[in-house]
Amino acid sequence: MGGSAFPVTIKVSAGISVDPESVELSASNGDYIVWNTAPDNLDFLVCFGNKSPFNGSHFTKQNNISGPPHVVPGKGHDMEFFKYSVEVGELKVDPGVIIKQ
Repeated sequence: MGGSAFPVTIKVSAGISVDPESVELSASNGDYIVWNTAPDNLDFLVCFGNKSPFNGSHFTKQNNISGPPHVVPGKGHDMEFFKYSVEVGELKVDPGVIIKQ
């Protein structure tokens, strides 16, 4: 896989958080996200809902690599923002990913 891997850590202690909360990927470089958890044994669901910048819209502990973005921001736009949700059990947080050209 080309591009750079950008790790995103899903953390659960008193609540749920994602670090970093927003990731900036380059579509032209083929950058991608790798979701991990702290602690390591957590099951999670990442869901992009109606619009995903990747070929898939759902990611889990077993399928935790996004692959490169399949969208490129439209003409006149430097970047496009995509909101997604992360669920661990009953806990949920809504971070985002920015896709640059």
